[in-house]
Amino acid sequence: NLFLHHFLPPQLTELLTLASEKSALLCACEPRRGWLPLTFTHLLRLIGANAVTRHDATVSVRAGFIDGDLSSLWPGAGGWHLSEHRAGLFSHLFLAQPLPGATRG
Repeated sequence: NLFLHHFLPPQLTELLTLASEKSALLCACEPRRGWLPLTFTHLLRLIGANAVTRHDATVSVRAGFIDGDLSSLWPGAGGWHLSEHRAGLFSHLFLAQPLPGATRG
């Protein structure tokens, strides 16, 4: 979906709280923060990416996620199965699903 990294932590916490109250599953694919994805943003010129795309890629990687970044913002984590990990070279995957029998919201 590539939009969660545009939110500041307080806004993201609010968004995830609303999602936890209304959703039976949340799957988010976001930029992965790290040296490898950042290095590759500087190589986008080689495939013809324009200045706007190159700038956006760099900003997005810097605002991206690693390890438990999103899990730490998820409310009521005790009633949820949370999974967060690298997906490919440049992406970060977050999954949240209620545990069987758990009540939400």
